[in-house]
Amino acid sequence: MMKRIGKYFYQFAGVGLLLWLIWGIGINAIWDAVSNVSVTSLVLLCFIGVLSLCLRMIKVSLLNSNLTWRDSSEIALISRIGAQISMFLSIAPVAQKRFRQASVLNGLLVDRVLEVLATLVIALLFSLLLIFKHDWIGVFSAIFSFQIIVFFLFLRVKIRKFSRFNIVHKIVEQLDRFTSTFLKEKKLLLRLSALTFVATLCDFLCVFIVFGALGVEFHFGYIPIIWAVSSTVGMITFLNVGPSEISWVYLFTTLVNVSSVYTSAMILITRFFDIVVLLMTYIGIAIVKSLSEERIKPVLTSPSDNGI
Repeated sequence: MMKRIGKYFYQFAGVGLLLWLIWGIGINAIWDAVSNVSVTSLVLLCFIGVLSLCLRMIKVSLLNSNLTWRDSSEIALISRIGAQISMFLSIAPVAQKRFRQASVLNGLLVDRVLEVLATLVIALLFSLLLIFKHDWIGVFSAIFSFQIIVFFLFLRVKIRKFSRFNIVHKIVEQLDRFTSTFLKEKKLLLRLSALTFVATLCDFLCVFIVFGALGVEFHFGYIPIIWAVSSTVGMITFLNVGPSEISWVYLFTTLVNVSSVYTSAMILITRFFDIVVLLMTYIGIAIVKSLSEERIKPVLTSPSDNGI
C-alpha cells in the first residue's frame, strides 16, 4: 500500500516539477524566446537533434539486439530525457515497462557509463581551451567536472550505506557483466564509444544553438558545469533500484539541474524537438508497416485467371 502511494506521489512530484518549471520561466517568456528564433537556427537545431537521437537509437539497438526500432526510439528518447530531468523517468509509462527488462537495464547502464566518460572528455577539452586563455571560469569548470561526479557518487553511497541495495555492490555486479559481455567484443565497444562521443558532441552543439537563438549572453565555461551535472543525474538514475522508487536524491539533483532559468529554457526547447522527432519516427514506422503489409497481402485470383 505504501509502495503504491509512494509511486503515485513520485509521479505527481514529476508533473508538479514540470509545471513549476514552466511557471517559473513564464509562458510569455518561452513564447517570446521561441518566436524570436531564426529559421536557420531552428533548422540547424532540428538537424542536430535528429542526428543525436538517431545515434542514440543505433546505440540502444546495438546494446539490445532483441528490441525493435520502435522500442529503441522510445528508450533513446527516454534515455535522453532522463539525462536531463530524472523525474521524467517516473512519469513515462514506457520507462515503467521497458526498464524492468534486465537486458535493457544492463545495456542502458553501459550506455550511461560511456556517456559520462564522453561528457567528461568533451567538457575537459572545452575547459582546457579556456585554461590556456587564462580564464578562471574554465579552470573552475575543469575542477567542477570531476568534483560533481565524486560528490554525487559519495552522496549515493552514504544514502545506501544501511540498505541491501548498496550502490557499491551494484556497481561491482554491473561491471562484472560489462567485462564478461562487452569487453570480449572490442569492435562493438569501440563503435559504442564513438557513437556516444558524437552524440554527446551533438548535445553540446544544441546548447550553443539554443543559447544563441535565445540571444542569451553565454560563457563557454558554463557548458562543462551544465553537462557534468545533467550527466551525473542520468548516471544516478540508471544506478537506482527502479523508476518507482522514492528518493530525495532525485528531487535534489533535479532541482540542482534546473536551477538556472536559461538552462531550463534550453532543456524544454530541446525536449520539445525530441518529442517531435519521436512522433515523426512513429508516423514513419506506421507508414512503412502499412506499405509492407500491402505488399505481402495475398492476391485473390479467379478460376479463369488460373486457366481452370
